Amino acid sequence: MTQILLTDRVSPRPRKRHTANFVATLCGCLLSLTSWAEPSLSVTGAALIAAPQLSRALGAPGVFSSAQDSVGSIDGDDIRVLVWNVHKGIDSNWIGDFRSMASDSDLVLLQEAHLHTGFADGLEQLPRWDMVDAWNLDGFPTGVLTASNATPLSVRALEQREPLLRTDKSALVTEYRLGGTRQTLLVANMHSINFTINTRAFRAQLVAVAELLQQHDGPVILSGDLNTWRGERRAIVDEIAASLKLTEVPFDGPRRQFGRFPLDHLFYRGLLLLDSEVPAVGSSDHNPLLVTFRNPGWYWRDSP
Repeated sequence: MTQILLTDRVSPRPRKRHTANFVATLCGCLLSLTSWAEPSLSVTGAALIAAPQLSRALGAPGVFSSAQDSVGSIDGDDIRVLVWNVHKGIDSNWIGDFRSMASDSDLVLLQEAHLHTGFADGLEQLPRWDMVDAWNLDGFPTGVLTASNATPLSVRALEQREPLLRTDKSALVTEYRLGGTRQTLLVANMHSINFTINTRAFRAQLVAVAELLQQHDGPVILSGDLNTWRGERRAIVDEIAASLKLTEVPFDGPRRQFGRFPLDHLFYRGLLLLDSEVPAVGSSDHNPLLVTFRNPGWYWRDSP
């Protein structure tokens, strides 16, 4: 069984756990946002061995991290990225599909990760993963999860309250060394605010992540389920991506859509795009995104 560690936040704050009770909260909710918190990477919390024991530590907000061995940098010619809203791992055959795609990936960005026993079993092959402890569902944490074969240099967790559903949407910003170069790769994995009266909370969440990305002078990836289900939301994402000089990866495959608007995206900067695809699967309500970049540390191999 994978050993799981709980990292502390820099400024721990008390937090109540909420369930998705739309009717009870709609009347009293206008626009209530949680503060954003940044965790330290050093592990100071208790080791949690079995997935059912995770619920004991939920009173201490933080980031769950696996304790398996990983390498110091993302090496090799290419950087293969898997992005997938896994629907909490409740659909049949998700572990088989996930293991097949993750085994060939240098970076794995999951949304709606849910650390129940069955889901944790699917993560055992991953060398290193970090997950935001965003909110509690049936006694187990759920949030975004980022995995790599390399240990991150830094991990920053962000979360913001859904104004109507009163659950927390999360983002995780991780930094990795790249083999063959002094540059580092900054990766933002997001599950964006969904049900809102207006777009203020949606924009605020994206701006908070953008402020972290703007400070980085190396390659950047911004990806996830961005919930761009109408034109106004898509325009906000495009505006922020343009301000960060990010390029969107084009996809021809069947991304999850609402009407004519795809929900899942990957934006990048400082990388050479080699390939992108959207495999059709039946193991989630979202199809995964698979993207391959050339590792900046190995550009010289293709130079004349």
